[in-house]
Amino acid sequence: MARLLGLLAAASLAAAPASGSKVVVLPAVGIGAPLPGPSVVMKATELVSGSLRRAGFEPPGPKVDPAAQRVDLARGQYFDLKFQPALESAEAALAHYAAHPEDVSDVARLVAAHAYAAMALHQLGKRAEGNAHFEAALTLRPDLKLSDAEYPPTALAAVESLRQPLAARPRGALTVSTAPAFAHLELDGKAVGETPATVEGLTAGAHLVRVSKDGYRTASAWVRVTPAGADLAVTLVERPLERLGDQLHEAMAEGAGTQVVDLAAKLAVEAEADAVVLLAVAPDGDRYVVSAALVDSNRHATRAFTTMAQDLFDAAPALGRLAQALVASTPDGAVPRALPTAPTKPLDFAKHYLGLAPPPPVPAAALPSVPPAPVVVAPAPTPLWKRPWIWVVAGGAVAAGTGTYLLTRPPERKPGLAVTVELPQ
Repeated sequence: MARLLGLLAAASLAAAPASGSKVVVLPAVGIGAPLPGPSVVMKATELVSGSLRRAGFEPPGPKVDPAAQRVDLARGQYFDLKFQPALESAEAALAHYAAHPEDVSDVARLVAAHAYAAMALHQLGKRAEGNAHFEAALTLRPDLKLSDAEYPPTALAAVESLRQPLAARPRGALTVSTAPAFAHLELDGKAVGETPATVEGLTAGAHLVRVSKDGYRTASAWVRVTPAGADLAVTLVERPLERLGDQLHEAMAEGAGTQVVDLAAKLAVEAEADAVVLLAVAPDGDRYVVSAALVDSNRHATRAFTTMAQDLFDAAPALGRLAQALVASTPDGAVPRALPTAPTKPLDFAKHYLGLAPPPPVPAAALPSVPPAPVVVAPAPTPLWKRPWIWVVAGGAVAAGTGTYLLTRPPERKPGLAVTVELPQ
């Protein structure tokens, strides 16, 4: 689902999760005014998800193959020369795969289960039964080549002796159709195109079919192909993850608490997870309030909230504590004492108990009536050029300087003019 940021592992939820099961982390929603930007809500989602991972909640990844351990056990028992236990382990794995084809995560492991069962039967003197397992493996993988590093020479020789007779048998075709059409089709673990499709030249025997399509549950089935052919029609079951995710975001933005819980529980079931984590980011003065809710598939909700600076400098530690508090909080939504909160209550958790709606405005009548404290404003200092005495001093200085200059300067002489005075004798 495009709107889901990731799948994280958490635990079986009654009051609080523990490591071991799955939690879907829904991308955070920005609420309030001004609306937090996309980078803020994405950062909040990433940091909460990262904190859960560091707490031991790993992404679930592909579905775990529950019979894989039995196949590995059969291998160990065979090479320990415990042939009967090896046969029992391999056949237990094959019985599980026969009943639950959806659990076959790797056809190569299924082939290995047939191989270990065949080798154990050969060692127990039941060669015909062992060859039947090798033929089943070759039906799934006609080009099967056993590794000489993994399998004894007797197993390699048995497979090669059966390959030609099996290839000479009559072959059949398999036609697969789905509703809706154009689903991705896999046959024996290999992609073969889209439905409807007909695959020709198949070895007669049991084949594994898997069809998948966006928005629908993957369907798996065993089909026995005969020389006359076989048909398989599959009706895919809708898996409305994206639709549920969109509805959840709308309900969160509206603060529809009960609807949010119902949709989150449905989404957890559809995602095959134990719980959904919801996040909302709202402005609160010069900080953001980050509210989180964890809703499990049984509609149990836990919640917590914290604040972070708008420049996000303290986002990592704040949201790390939020993730820890979310996991540790009680079902009734009590906020742990260890979780720091804003000086003023950012959200009314009695009304908006998921913290996924803007805080209601506080009526004027509810505000405390306290007269404002008198404000003393100091007068601004008068600049020097506006003070009279500065001009008196400046004028006196200029006058004194001018008078001194005029009295002390030498007389002026004009060059080029000579006067001769003759006195009588």
